[in-house]
Amino acid sequence: MLDPGHGGKDSGAMGLKNVYEKNITFTTAQKIADKLREAGATVLTTRSKDTYISLDRRVELSHSNKTNAFISIHYNAFPDSSVSGLNTFYYSKKNDLRLAENVHTSLTASIDMKDRGILQKNYRVLRTNHAPSILLELGFITNPNDLAKIQSESFETNVAEAVTDGLKNYVQE
Repeated sequence: MLDPGHGGKDSGAMGLKNVYEKNITFTTAQKIADKLREAGATVLTTRSKDTYISLDRRVELSHSNKTNAFISIHYNAFPDSSVSGLNTFYYSKKNDLRLAENVHTSLTASIDMKDRGILQKNYRVLRTNHAPSILLELGFITNPNDLAKIQSESFETNVAEAVTDGLKNYVQE
């Protein structure tokens, strides 16, 4: 299950050039879903348009569909525009870390962006999810260099291929 972060009344972070996080998380998730489907995966998403879905509802969707993996897509923001890079977050070392390592390794090999690492966090969509779950922060929309990469033609394609490859590696282990 792919979870395009935010949506509807929750715009998420506001980046440079009035870029709303909810819009780019949605297009990125669509690109990842397409690539996963090409690879033969069954892909569900928590939202199919610009609607608000609560954090609890996102987890309920994961549970009710008995998903094998849950990936929440986000973009970061920070008041200091020099802060940049991508992170992968997980909650449980037992259930989530291997998924985080596989996807993060694939992302950092494919995306020319500062590696901010794999970190354990207490995010609700990770903590309360029964499926192996990760949350990706795919760059800072408040950093001019990250935003230029994020808005480039090839970025979402590279992210989609990297997430797909990371999931393939995870499943094959």
